Amino acid sequence: MPAKPLMMCLWLFASYASSRDCPSFRYREITMDYPKSVPSAGLVNGKFVDENPLMGTPGSLIPARWGNSITDEVLNVIDEAGLNPNEADSTQLIQAIRRLNQAGSDNYAQDNGAANIYTVAYLPVLSALVDGMVLRFKAKTANTGASTFSPNDLTAKPIVGLALSALQAGEIVANGMCSVVWSATLDKWVLLSCTGGGTKATTANIGLARFGTSAEQLAGLLTTVMSNPSGVMALLTAWFPRRAFAVNDYVRIPDVPGGLILQWGEATSTAATHTVNWPIAFPNAVRQAIAFDQTNGIPVFTISTDPTALTNSSGRFVSSGTFGLYGFFVVGN
Repeated sequence: MPAKPLMMCLWLFASYASSRDCPSFRYREITMDYPKSVPSAGLVNGKFVDENPLMGTPGSLIPARWGNSITDEVLNVIDEAGLNPNEADSTQLIQAIRRLNQAGSDNYAQDNGAANIYTVAYLPVLSALVDGMVLRFKAKTANTGASTFSPNDLTAKPIVGLALSALQAGEIVANGMCSVVWSATLDKWVLLSCTGGGTKATTANIGLARFGTSAEQLAGLLTTVMSNPSGVMALLTAWFPRRAFAVNDYVRIPDVPGGLILQWGEATSTAATHTVNWPIAFPNAVRQAIAFDQTNGIPVFTISTDPTALTNSSGRFVSSGTFGLYGFFVVGN
């Protein structure tokens, strides 16, 4: 490997290795540093220098032990990435770094805890939590409620969903691939995803929910299931039943106990006052009633309601003239 690309690759590796602190890259326990402990290396201010013929100063020497250890460090990375060392290829170190980074082996491991208590051993070992740190693990068991997560035996902290509420049962499933991110502000882990699981939607939480059956929607279970077009149609059909209406009839909206009842009809009388029975009796109360003259299809007389004779089953109307054919409309529940 040419000297200049080699030094560049060494610099890239030093940055990578120091940031990842991976022990598998230090088989020979040689640190990435200048050979300061070797006086004959000829370092100036701790760094290599070139020979200066004009000044008569020699250049720095690279000790064999240091050169070998640096080369071994690079080869360890290349081997770890599954590449075959090639002296003519000066891009192998960066290829190896990218391949190792893609593998993500430093932030993924198998959970070995119990239900609701997730413990994972990562390599390299995590010594502290960093805000925004994302870790992945394969869950051993499903959760049944509020849960905690502890990487490398660090203090177990609560896991919350994306709505920042404690986990509900089933958000983590056995063998699910889970991703969590550490929030220093919350002092909690936030579950980003888990294959096969999901946050259940509630009136308070954003999450997943299934479409309810028609029976569930008719039963009013819309706090636990979602409505869908077929369910809405079933609900509307149940609330507003389609049937043939008679001249004297009623409708209840919605068509369940306690719904608003609208009644209408026609009656005939030759007296100035007339009592008419509603098509059905109101279970609770009559709220309003009106009548109108329909003699020959043309209003002739004014008809008013006698409030003293308005009951759940009937009402009395008073005409300004002699009754003939008249219609009525009454509302109650």
